[in-house]
This record gives sequence, C-alpha cells and structure tokens, in this order.
Amino acid sequence: MTATATTTTTTGVSPLEGIVQSQLNYLDDTDCYATAWREALLHSNGRWGGRGKGGRALGRRTTQPHDVVVSDVSLAYVGNAAGSCTLLLENAQLKLLSGHVYCLLGKNGSGKSSLLRRIASGRIPGFPPHVNVLYIPQEIVCNSQDLTPLEYLLQIYKAQAKVSKEAVQADIEQLETLIDNLNVEDEEEQRQLEELGEKLSSLEEQLIDEPHHALQRKMEDALEFMTVSSKYWSASLRILSPGVQKKIMLAVAMLCPCNLLLLDEPATHLDVSGLLQLRRLVEFVTASQNDSGHPATVLMTSHDLDLINDAATDVIELSNAQLYYSPGNYDAYLGYKQQHDIHSLRQTAALDRKQNDMAKTLENLKKQAVSKRGGANKIGKQIDSHRKKMEKEGINADAKGHRWTAQNTGSGIKAGSINSIDASTRRNMTTQELLKMAQQSVRPPPDKGVQFAFRNPSSEWGEPLIRAFSVGHAYDIPANGSDDKVVFDPLRARDGYLFDNVDLCVEEHGRYCILGESNSGKSVLLRLLAKLEEPLEGSIHHALNVDIGYMDQRMVDGMIETSMEDETALSYLTRMYPMKKDQELRTELISFGLSTKQSCMSVRFLSGGERRRLAMAFIMLRDPQVLILDQPTADLDPMSVEALIHGLKNWKGTLILSTHDTHFLRSLEVDCYALVDGRLRHVVGGVDQYLRSFAEAK
Repeated sequence: MTATATTTTTTGVSPLEGIVQSQLNYLDDTDCYATAWREALLHSNGRWGGRGKGGRALGRRTTQPHDVVVSDVSLAYVGNAAGSCTLLLENAQLKLLSGHVYCLLGKNGSGKSSLLRRIASGRIPGFPPHVNVLYIPQEIVCNSQDLTPLEYLLQIYKAQAKVSKEAVQADIEQLETLIDNLNVEDEEEQRQLEELGEKLSSLEEQLIDEPHHALQRKMEDALEFMTVSSKYWSASLRILSPGVQKKIMLAVAMLCPCNLLLLDEPATHLDVSGLLQLRRLVEFVTASQNDSGHPATVLMTSHDLDLINDAATDVIELSNAQLYYSPGNYDAYLGYKQQHDIHSLRQTAALDRKQNDMAKTLENLKKQAVSKRGGANKIGKQIDSHRKKMEKEGINADAKGHRWTAQNTGSGIKAGSINSIDASTRRNMTTQELLKMAQQSVRPPPDKGVQFAFRNPSSEWGEPLIRAFSVGHAYDIPANGSDDKVVFDPLRARDGYLFDNVDLCVEEHGRYCILGESNSGKSVLLRLLAKLEEPLEGSIHHALNVDIGYMDQRMVDGMIETSMEDETALSYLTRMYPMKKDQELRTELISFGLSTKQSCMSVRFLSGGERRRLAMAFIMLRDPQVLILDQPTADLDPMSVEALIHGLKNWKGTLILSTHDTHFLRSLEVDCYALVDGRLRHVVGGVDQYLRSFAEAK
C-alpha cells in the first residue's frame, strides 16, 4: 500500500473541491432561471408535473416519467474581465432515455464534467426532481479519505437513501392521487386499482430501513464484485492506491439503486479486472430494475475508446455550446461524423466551382468590347447584376440535405456567400479576396486545439539510460530488514514488499509500459525510476546528466495548490521558467493544444485535461530525454488521446508509462512488463497477450 498526501484547508476541503463548489455557484449566477427554479422546488414539496409545478419542462412526469427531457439548458462561467463570459451550453436540449448508456464527448474544457456536476446538484432548471441521481466523481472527496471502504460505502448509502426515500414518497403520493380518482364500480378501473395497489405496497416496503447485517453483507458483496480484496476493507482510503479507491467508488453503484447514474472518467486508474467489472456494472445497472421498476440510465465521460465501444448505446457530442446526439457506440459516431464531413466537403467543393465560374464570367464581362451606342451602360448593368447574384450564392442545403429556403432560415443570407461576411470587413477588398474569406467561413479550420507537439531531444547517449538491479521496495519496513533468514521465492515477493528483485534495462529510444493490478506498485516503481524516491533495496543507475520528465495525477492536481491566486497558465510557466521569453512560453502552450484564450485563464479554473496539457508543456520546457507518464490518458477526450498517440509516435525520446488503455498501448507498440506477485515479468506478446493470460488465470 502506498501513502498519498493531500493538502487540505482548515475546513477539511481540498483546493480542488473548493474550486468545484465555486464553479457550481458561478453557474447559478449566469443562469437567469436558477433562482426561480429553487423557489419552484421549495413550494412544490418535491411533487412533479401538473400546471404550475416546475417551470420549464412542465408535464414531463405525466408523459414519460422515467425519461429526462429538459429544454433550454444553458451553462456559462463569468470571466475575469468585465462583461466576459465562458459559454459552455446555450439553449441546448438534454435528452436521456431510460435504459440507455450515453457517452458524453467533447474537447477538454468544453464543459463535460461541469454538466455532470450540474445535473448531480439538481440545479438545472426544469430537471425532474423525482429522478434519483447518483454521481460518482473522478476522485474521492477529501473529507472521506480517513474512512475505511465499508465506512465510506455506508456514508454514501445513507445520503443516497435519504434522497431515494424522498423520491419514493413522491411516487406514493402520486399513486394515491390516481387511486382516489378511480371509479371502483368500473371493471377496467378495478383492474387498474389492483395494479396500482401492488405498486403502492411495493413502494411502501422501500421506506422500511434495511437491517444492519443485511446492509453489511450488501456492502461486502459490492466490494467483492469490484474485486476489492478483503484485506483492504479495514484500511484507510488515504493509504490505498488510486486504482483501489476507484473500485470502491464504483462499488457505490452496486449498493445504491438510482434512476440516473453519472460516471466521470470511470476507467481512470483501473486495472484489467476493474475494467472488466466496470463493463459488467454498467450492464447490470441498465438491465436491472430500480425502485421505480424501470432500468436506470447511465451518462458517462471517458477517454477509453474500448469502453465506449463496448458499453455505450448512444453518443452525445458537446460542441459549439450544443448537445448533438447520435445512436450507437464510438465507431458508429465516427461513421456519422465522417458522412457529415464528406457531405460538407462536397457542398463546399460544388460552391467553389460555381463561384469560380461566376467570377470568370464577371471578368469576361469586364474585358468585353464596348459598342458605341450605349454599350458601356448595358455592360455595366450586366456586371452589377452578375455581382449581386454572385454575392448571394452559397450553400444550398443544410447538414441533413434539406434544401435551403429563406422561410426556414429566417434570413436571405446563405452560408458561404459573400453576403454572410460582416459588411464592416468588406470594404476595399477585391472579389477574389471576398470569395476566399467566404470559403473560410464554411470550411472547418485546422484543429490545433487537440495537438501534442513534442520537441525531440537535443542530445543522445548511445547507451542504456536507466538500469535497475535487484530493486525491492516497501513501506513501514526497517531498511536493515530482519535478522532471520528469509527463504527466497522466485515467484513471489517477500511479505510486506510491494516488489523485490526487479531488474530492468531502459534502452535509449525505447518504449516501455508497466502493467499490473491495482496496488501492485506500478506507480511506486515509476517514481523510483524517475529519481523521486530511493529504493529500499537494490540500486538504480541513470546515464550521466540524463533529464527525466515525470507526470502523474498528483502532479496535475497539485498545480492548483502550487499556483498563486488567479495565476494564469502563462504566468505559471513564467514563474517556473523566469529566464525564458514570453513568446517561447506561448509557443509551447500552443504546441500542447492550449490556445491564447486558454493560456490567459486561471490555472484553478482549467479543466483536468487542460491542466494535463499545461503539465506536459511544463515538463517539455526542460527538454527531457526520458518521459515517465503515469496514466497519461486520464482526463483527456478521445480526440486528444489520438493526438497524444500521434505526438508520442513522432517523438524520438525514451518513454516509460503505466496505463491499461489498450487502444493507447496498441497504437504506440510498447514493450510491456507486468508486476505480478511482486515480480516484474516481461510480456512477450504485448498488452493483448497480457489480457489473454489474465483471462486464462481468472
């Protein structure tokens, strides 16, 4: 077990948790319906539906009570500058159907986690309050770190049970109202009365508190389902690895039934067994019936493409402050997106040809010989008429193939036309310049917002950069060991040791990955290789003057604690590298997908993926020859993962990483090692062979 340190405030809340809470408050400040919605909930006593109860989305309860359909959802943050605002969603429609598994996609910083937190807080105006929501965040909150896994599950269960009872009570009151309105003399309504009576008795049973021994058994079953070993059940969460902590958090979903399950990056830190059980968990939640008698809905964000393809039934893309829905998994989403892009390119190409032909005709009219009897006036009118016609010409169909009409668009201006350009920018410009500007308005710009451009190392050694000899490590064991003779076991580490007798040779330009189950010591081994800790036994030799860049989740989250108040990404790098020029720092930020606007945002209000990009830029400014990355794809969106793969493939340095993102590992073609029973073993067939051997062992 490894120890993790977390900085907290005097109130027991970490800086990250404080920022999350302040972000929720800022979202309230920018939503004009927030105050009215709170008052409506206060006066409705939790009831839903009917005239005058709920504000927006009235009557959803009477049509599809188990689906979530909310219109005009808006999310925005107030900016630092006067009058500035960061718009995440504007008049979007949130649609979540019962029994579906939705994966929310979007660029880093687009607002995915903010939307999940907003839903979990119940602060979205119009969101049905009868829906029982369970939110599982990326990390365990700070004030729960000193609890044991069983105590943590019990704390969450009690809080969720209170919310669940309120929802059940609201359902009971509505059933009682329906029963009172039935005519007992009618045979059809008598059958309805019997059905409603059975439902009512079932709901009333749910209000009875569960016996302690039965609840204890449920909690243990949930931990066993997520493959959390019983030896960790009485340990403090603080000393458990992030992978074990994540499994404990996901066990909550097995313990607490809900209508809507929100998962924020559930695959982060999970080992192979955790990833398999996560898929089974999602299947169990959506297949089984909750308290309302209907399957739950799952809404998650994830960077794991295999998980999205295996589990998702629908994909929601958060882009341009809107939510776009497409049925199927990630591969199906890419197919729809590719068809849309091809359609747009064909339309743009056809428009280019038409506008070029019209421009040539216009030039020919200008060169045409003028007759003596009023020819100039006639040709001038033809040129003016042709120019006006060319200025109106644009895209004639929308993304769905529907023909453009002024009645449907509410405007006589077509996309891609010269008339669509702001009049203030059209002065003193030639026709060709205007056409070029109009083409840029309908063509997607090159996407530099997801790039990872790694600078190649400026020096080479021509020898192995890191060598580990008989390395062993443990915590809470004296360095001098025991006087008793220990019998050497070639298959297993000694008791109390995370690992021992580890030998590893890291060649220059090599690509390596350390695999293993949660709490097996992968992160500890990476820290030893990065010279951040000293091994308890053995030795690790590094090439002379080799520079190592190291990044893990603690470093990314720690940037919030080490940054000064309202310090931007650019000023943070300026403080860390005072000798480097401002332009060089800006270029480095752009190389890792942080735009000029993002570089001027406070570090504390950057998303997890944006902070990870900032951490990458911070590391690469040192020009390291070796990169050691612990869970490098965490917090990144799928497009950013693909960009990271592309960037690392083109980088000529040495790479050591730890992750169970199989798509990421296959794409990089890394040399895999696995920590099994405290021994480091070479996996000849790569990650696929590791998965096969793991399945055979289980």
